[in-house]
Amino acid sequence: MKVRRLFWVLLAAGLSVLAFKAIRDLRPFVKTTPLGVEGCRLVQAEGLVGAEDMEFDHATGMLYIAAANRRSSGTGRPDPGAIFGWHPDEEATPTKLPLQGIGEALRPHGLGLYVHPSGERRLFVVHHSPRGEAVVIFRIDSSGAGPLSGQKQLLQIRSVQAPQFVSPNDVAGVGLESFYLTNDHGRRHGLGHVFEDFALQSNASLLYFDGTSVRTVASGLRYANGVQLSADRRQVLVAESSAYRIKTFRRDEAGNLTLLTETPLDTTPDNFSLDEQGNFLVAAHPSPYLFLRHATSAKQHAPSDVLRFSLSAEGSPHAFQTLLRDPGERLSASSVAVAHGRHLVIGGVFDRGVLYCPRN
Repeated sequence: MKVRRLFWVLLAAGLSVLAFKAIRDLRPFVKTTPLGVEGCRLVQAEGLVGAEDMEFDHATGMLYIAAANRRSSGTGRPDPGAIFGWHPDEEATPTKLPLQGIGEALRPHGLGLYVHPSGERRLFVVHHSPRGEAVVIFRIDSSGAGPLSGQKQLLQIRSVQAPQFVSPNDVAGVGLESFYLTNDHGRRHGLGHVFEDFALQSNASLLYFDGTSVRTVASGLRYANGVQLSADRRQVLVAESSAYRIKTFRRDEAGNLTLLTETPLDTTPDNFSLDEQGNFLVAAHPSPYLFLRHATSAKQHAPSDVLRFSLSAEGSPHAFQTLLRDPGERLSASSVAVAHGRHLVIGGVFDRGVLYCPRN
């Protein structure tokens, strides 16, 4: 009898601990006061839904947007989406970029831009293909003939697949055909994700593809989300969303990583970007609970954070500044923020359009 009573006491204690951790980590009672949203407006275009990731080409002023509807399919993969291009100084709204050579509908997630010293530009895109998870490498080209003459288009160079691509989220190009890739879970989507999240497991990882083979360069991560290289390409930053922190690694010439710092945040980091000065921007979710509620219904808004920071001489994130905070009245669940010149643009996981905020 005493053993049975002890069992139920321990079970109740364990469930109480899990409930406490869930409330602590999900933050359902967070209150978000608007900050930096004056003058912001929603910019929409046909098919521009779920602008989950974006990259500015600071040399040309062109913004690249990966967009796909993540609500309607019910398959665990987004609906077929598109890559949009937008030059805010010259165009009113983003437009879809023609894709050449891919052979199937693109279902994009994270993306990364790489500019070679020769000037050649490559766009790396996480593609949730029904035929298997992949990273598609496009060459950005504007030499098309006929009706595409002078218009930017994306020409597929290759599609990379590997058994290690379990749950890819974001990608950062480091060469014409090499990249880092985050697995946000150690299991494939579905119940495996639910189990890992509920058990607070650290099964996520960071992979490196050197142009020939894939290897794991960082493991034991908790929901590895965005990945970004520093301007000098000597550090690699990874957002550990469910751990509320950023991990910074030193990178060697072979792509191997050494952990430098773990930086705690008071918000859930998603994707990174770099501005013209080499400062980092990170979009974040103040309340994972409200984010999950928004994921199930567009009627339920989710708050957004946008932070800017830089790296110290030792490679540690510092000098954090909150650029924007929105309760969800303008855009819910910001996943990426990019800045160029007088333009600040924020994308969300599910919403239509992007939030444009003019900067002084």
